Amino acid sequence: MQSAPAYPGLVPGQRKVIINPTDECGTCGYCRSGHRRNLCRISCYYGSAARTPHVQGMIVEYPMVQARQCVAVSDAMPLDQAACVEPLAIALHAVARAGESARQAGVRQRGGSGGAASSPPLPT
Repeated sequence: MQSAPAYPGLVPGQRKVIINPTDECGTCGYCRSGHRRNLCRISCYYGSAARTPHVQGMIVEYPMVQARQCVAVSDAMPLDQAACVEPLAIALHAVARAGESARQAGVRQRGGSGGAASSPPLPT
């Protein structure tokens, strides 16, 4: 990783980071608060065609991202585990938001890696 100015938790030459695929504006009230960047109305998502011009995806060897999109990963963490952090975080958030009644009803979402991580296999 190469970085121009220092950013908390990141150092130039850092080998592993988890990249948040959301690129917020960084200037609105939500972004400046540091806690509600997910509510930014100007944000875009890598690989999304929701905005014009479309935003290219991340299937490149060296992606260009903002330092604020990176979270440092210990060199001791294997890459296959680091790759599961974001889908697992989405799954845990969805289960927590669903509440007890949804868990008791046995609702299963199987779409994508987050869906696969949030629900056990259905009985056969």
